[in-house]
Amino acid sequence: MGAENLNSFARSSYDYGFRRDAHQLLAWGYQDVLPQVHCNLTEEEITGLIVEAIEKRLDDPSTPEKFDRYSIDEEKPISVLKKRGVRCCCALDITGDFN
Repeated sequence: MGAENLNSFARSSYDYGFRRDAHQLLAWGYQDVLPQVHCNLTEEEITGLIVEAIEKRLDDPSTPEKFDRYSIDEEKPISVLKKRGVRCCCALDITGDFN
């Protein structure tokens, strides 16, 4: 296997692992807050609850060690340019980092 193929394989494996772990964190967060979610909460409030639940999971000693390098944040505004040149500000609901 050449160096280029090896790098591609390593990147693909890393991407898969990162996506798998991110989905696991979201599933845990959602599962933990589901009993608290009701129709009177706003999307932002539900997102905040999920972020807090994920943070608790990350701080929990029983969480698998591979999650020690992850961190979680809530709503970082981003600017986007639409096709017609109209500028708007969007927000990512939840962002994660791997250190």
